[in-house]
Formats: sequence, structure tokens, C-alpha cells
Amino acid sequence: MMTNLTDLTEKAYNLLNKSLDYNSIMEHLQSDDLINISLALLNIDIIEDQEHLIILIDLLNSSDSRIRELTSSVLKKLSTGHEHHIFFNKEKTINILINQITDKNPKVCKNIINILGVINNKQLVINNLVDNLKNEKETYSLYWHLEALQEIAAHLDLNDTTWDDVFNILEEYSIHEEYPIREQISYIIKKLNKIIKNNNKVNSIKEKLSEDPNFYVRFALK
Repeated sequence: MMTNLTDLTEKAYNLLNKSLDYNSIMEHLQSDDLINISLALLNIDIIEDQEHLIILIDLLNSSDSRIRELTSSVLKKLSTGHEHHIFFNKEKTINILINQITDKNPKVCKNIINILGVINNKQLVINNLVDNLKNEKETYSLYWHLEALQEIAAHLDLNDTTWDDVFNILEEYSIHEEYPIREQISYIIKKLNKIIKNNNKVNSIKEKLSEDPNFYVRFALK
């Protein structure tokens, strides 16, 4: 047993000190070996095209939570690079990211939401979130979709037809039986109230939430 542990430790050490070129990184990302995948994720610092980004994003479907978390962290870092914006703003990329927003690992969810926050195509993100929220009933999924909406609430366009759908969603979930959902609505309303002055729809929900029996829901408005 000790020999196996020693061998594995030596293998991991040698791999971590191994330099990979770009092509090797892409090959490792598509490997079935978790150590090779981890090594590639630790070495990658650039994406050259959309296809390679999809290869990376596909690792968000890994059965191993550690790989999904590391992948989301790498994606978060890459998304801030100006040279990668064109790839992250593609509709296919946005759709996949939003579908992974309810990962069982909260750290993955937070990283994906941070990525959505720096994507330029905010309207497409909002449209997809709204479509999902119209049909979503599970509390955990609702929570993270609303967290994402909160992240980009400042980009809502009152002149876009999506606004009516957003308002209906905010109004519906402002009376949700689970207080964390109502708390999320409060945070969104607080943010909207700063950028949309004297809007009757926003004010009506704010007034309702200000009288919520839960302290955290009321406090989120302050």
C-alpha cells in the first residue's frame, strides 16, 4: 500500500513539473485520466478558438466535482482576457454555461455566474435566464438562476420586451414560500431601484418585500 502511495506521489510530482505545449494541453483535456486532465487545467492560460473553448467547457459535465470546480475557475480566469471575449460571447457558449449554473457544487455555480457577469452579450444571457425561470420550480435551481439575474440586473433594458417577463418573475417569486428565494428578489429589487428611479413596478415589489415576515428578506433591501 505504501509503495502505491509513494508511486502515485512521485507521479503527481513529476507531472506537476512537466511543461505542456498547447496541443498537449488540448489532448490531456480530452483524456479519461483525471490526473492528466488536472495537469492540463493547471497549465492552460489561453484558448485559441471556439472549438477548444467548448472542449474545456465540456469538463463542467465531469462526474468529479473537483474537476468541475477547477474547470470553472480556469474558465473564470480566461473570461477576463480581452482576447477571449469573442469566444465567450458566442450563443453556444452562453447556452452551455447557463445550463451548468445549477451544479451541485456551489463554487462552480458562483464561478459560472462571475463569467456571465463579464460577458458582453448581456441581453442573450438575460433572455436565457428568463426562459429558464419561467419553467423552473426547484428551489436550488431557482436560487442560482436568480443569483445570476442579480449579477447582471444593472443591464436590464426597460425598452426590451424581456423586461415584462422579468417583472412577472420578480413579482411571482416575491411571495415564494422559501425565504432564500424572496431574499434573492430583494437583492435584485435593491439593485434595480438604484438604476431605475421611480418605477412603479419596482416600487410595488419593494413595498411588498419591506413588509416580509423574514428579517433577511427585509434586510436585503437596505
